Amino acid sequence: MQAEQIVSKLIDTDEVKQIVGDKRALARLPHNTKMPALVYNIVNDVPDPMVNYKSNTLHKARIQFDPLAHTIQEVKQIQEAIHNAMNFKQNIGVGEAFVVWSRLDLIGQMDKDDETNVWTQSVDYILQYYQKV
Repeated sequence: MQAEQIVSKLIDTDEVKQIVGDKRALARLPHNTKMPALVYNIVNDVPDPMVNYKSNTLHKARIQFDPLAHTIQEVKQIQEAIHNAMNFKQNIGVGEAFVVWSRLDLIGQMDKDDETNVWTQSVDYILQYYQKV
């Protein structure tokens, strides 16, 4: 299981769905998607092999979420839903993976696209996980 699949499962919560519905996408939303919506990217996913090469490999991934909405308040609501889904998750099985931990790492600056009247503020999380054997 890749980081993309783990994140997709972690953010598949009622709280996230209530705000953005099915308007969640890896990398890019379909053209003319109605707001609010959520885009996420796997910035990196780096294996960190253990000294005992026969054991599972720990992966460390950075995930960037970009909540998109017409108001700052909606952006903050999406961020809160992501936070509840991703932050301080530890020692849990997610599909074919075992999440060691997931933590908030960085909050970017608030930004607005004047042409579309859409606000966003990226948030990054660090996720460490193993593939289940």
